[in-house]
Amino acid sequence: MFKKNMFLDYGYNSSSAEKMKLIKKYGFDGIFLHANSSFEENVKLASEYGLKIETIHLPFHNVCNNVWLDDPSGEEYTELIIEWINKASNNNIDKVIFHLSQSNTPPQMNELGFARIKRMLDVAKAKNVYIAFENLRNLEYLEATMDRFGPSDHAICCFDVGHASCFSKNIDTYDFPRYAGLIRCLHIHDNHGEKDEHLLPFQGSIKYEEVFNKLKKIGYCGDLTLEVISKDTSMPEEEYVKNAKKALDKIESYIL
Repeated sequence: MFKKNMFLDYGYNSSSAEKMKLIKKYGFDGIFLHANSSFEENVKLASEYGLKIETIHLPFHNVCNNVWLDDPSGEEYTELIIEWINKASNNNIDKVIFHLSQSNTPPQMNELGFARIKRMLDVAKAKNVYIAFENLRNLEYLEATMDRFGPSDHAICCFDVGHASCFSKNIDTYDFPRYAGLIRCLHIHDNHGEKDEHLLPFQGSIKYEEVFNKLKKIGYCGDLTLEVISKDTSMPEEEYVKNAKKALDKIESYIL
């Protein structure tokens, strides 16, 4: 059996405590969090509800491209990431999620950026935290990073099912064997292949049985984690969380 987690900020206007109560009620093992101002409060609540924090998603929106820039913003971003690696370690969270680029036209990869990533990884290794690099629009950034670094450097991969469908548009041909032993966590959500919708699995066009059969073949043995976000609250929140767990249980049947 696989451990099952759900993104805490899945939509609706409920409090974090109310969300965790439902997540626990329907049999999830844990949650994953974004690095934001609610982090410390959510860590305490997760402990109260008996939910493990699987990962922290590091800051990325409008800042992750800075890692490649030869200006102060790049150094500031590097220090911010190191700060969150330390927070993860201090709270016994052993994986953090990192975006290597944003948009269709990110800055070019360069040695300065890789040196900064090495600094982050050195801290992560010292703190026993793994940095999970995520597949995005520009797979060459992920490929180049994983060619340089690997699990011995505390560099691993987070495979985002939805991104492979709508960003790189290679969900049917994704080179899973290349990442055997590197994919250690997942972001599971659905879309129709055009935009990042974060739908519940089986609400879009992704063929989950095919994807998870391939993950099974490369020996994936990490957690199953939903990154779903409801934009339509016509479905009662409790029913939404219940359906999320049912979808994840179905996905688990493809990989057992």
